[in-house]
Amino acid sequence: MLLALVGCHGSATSPIVGRYVDNAVWLGHGYVVASSTIARVPDAATRLSHSYGVETWFVNAGLVDATGKLPPPAAAAEFLNSVSAWELANGRRLEVIAWATATPRRPI
Repeated sequence: MLLALVGCHGSATSPIVGRYVDNAVWLGHGYVVASSTIARVPDAATRLSHSYGVETWFVNAGLVDATGKLPPPAAAAEFLNSVSAWELANGRRLEVIAWATATPRRPI
């Protein structure tokens, strides 16, 4: 995971709640394809949200193929259900944004 802390005035070991601005996290493709990774969502959401104010998650939805198609991630629904369950249990809302990677276009 890559954590982008913008405007941070604390350290990773001693966060200062409320002094972070527009924090976000980039999550790898494993979060929408592997149940074992999805099992970590509640803990990650709690730590990121409460300790660092991270409420925006950019999730890699997969690789766009040469035809421009994105195969559906195997466990996307399970991932989103896990996020939703955490939100309901904690009274907080996360912004989840899908992003895709692409195969570079070959020159003609």
